[in-house]
Amino acid sequence: MKKYILGNIRKIIYESNNGPYKVGIFKVRETNDDAMEEYVNKVIGFTGSFAEVNMDVDYILYGRLVEHPKYGSQYEVLNYEIKAPSDLDSLVLYLSSGMFKGIGVKTAKRIVERFGIDTIKTIKENYQDVATVSGMTITKAKRMHDKIVENEYNQDLILKLNGLGFSVREAIDLITVYGSKLNSVIEENIYDLVEYINFDKLDLMFLKNNDEMDKRRIEALILHNIYTSCYENGDTLILKDELFIKMKRCFRGVFSAEEYLKYIESLALKAKIVLFNEYVTLSDFYNTEKSILMDINRINDIKSNIKTNKIDTYISEYEKINNITFNNVTINDGAYVRISGRGTLKDFTVNKGGKISIDYDIDGLILNEGAHYRLSTDGTVTNAFLNGKEVSISNKIAKGWIINEGDSLNIRTGGGIEDVIVNAGNIEIKETNTAKKVCLILEVK
Repeated sequence: MKKYILGNIRKIIYESNNGPYKVGIFKVRETNDDAMEEYVNKVIGFTGSFAEVNMDVDYILYGRLVEHPKYGSQYEVLNYEIKAPSDLDSLVLYLSSGMFKGIGVKTAKRIVERFGIDTIKTIKENYQDVATVSGMTITKAKRMHDKIVENEYNQDLILKLNGLGFSVREAIDLITVYGSKLNSVIEENIYDLVEYINFDKLDLMFLKNNDEMDKRRIEALILHNIYTSCYENGDTLILKDELFIKMKRCFRGVFSAEEYLKYIESLALKAKIVLFNEYVTLSDFYNTEKSILMDINRINDIKSNIKTNKIDTYISEYEKINNITFNNVTINDGAYVRISGRGTLKDFTVNKGGKISIDYDIDGLILNEGAHYRLSTDGTVTNAFLNGKEVSISNKIAKGWIINEGDSLNIRTGGGIEDVIVNAGNIEIKETNTAKKVCLILEVK
């Protein structure tokens, strides 16, 4: 007999946002597990997966006592079931627990007073009689019937799936997706669950009660091997011969080429796969590639209405208005340019009165007397001429600079110099920064 604890959930401490996993407190009233005897009439923390939790009903939890390195003793729930109410007070508590919409304590008491210990049986088998109770309607009674039947079905299904080898969490997830159709999906072709359950796990379950040469298994293996091979190789096609070699490894018995080709043709007729001479692919892969190709062709067929000569005209007008020239840009008095983003800008000259603020990499920067500038963010400033300017750099690399008399270069936090020729002038570098390939021609202060 499986070891269990019986009682009710007192509190949920944590529950996953996107799954059934929960952590909570459980009051133990009964157990057949010697390790849990000391917890009878006491509370213990528990962890496990639950479809939904109701604190007003009794649960039978199947699992084991474990020791958590941080939280101490806990009960690890491997499976569970809701215990059917066994007395009148439990029935009232169960019906008014919030599980049944629109049923409060007063209505629950009236139902139990009318039908007694057979209340649940009556709701399941003849809910129309329940609708005659004061405060009830046929809609409420039908809703109670459907909920009880659904709970019992799901509980039985979870136990069945658990027996097959599914975890409680997997069982709950599958019930959420397939609902009442899940049982028939498992009976007809368990491999249809491969979108949610690992293929190898499904294969082991199938082989417990079925022959390895079963048609359903062979077709599933072909689809699975195409899928995994394409993802492993970064391709959407696989050679038929290569696929056959992979298929042969999946059987203890003989899997002939004739059988293989027969199943390939069958899957192609079912539109599960697509054949290309000596290659094969999944229909999903083929349809995706086809859709992409159609989009590309549609884009290529679009006739451009853009007239490049108009763009040139707009640029020329903008240059005249702002007294700047794009490509080999010169920034003069009164002009301010704010440049940010990614990439490299080339050949910028900033004259007196001109202002520039740059976050790009710069290749070819000339700062003339009276120029205003700001160099910021990561990057490299290459081939710069200061012309007597005093320049400070943070978080940038000064590369290929020539420092002449009157120039002053201050490398601040995060900056550095590389391939710099110092004829004269001042260079100040903080000890935390980098200096590579510096050629000192004259005295450096």
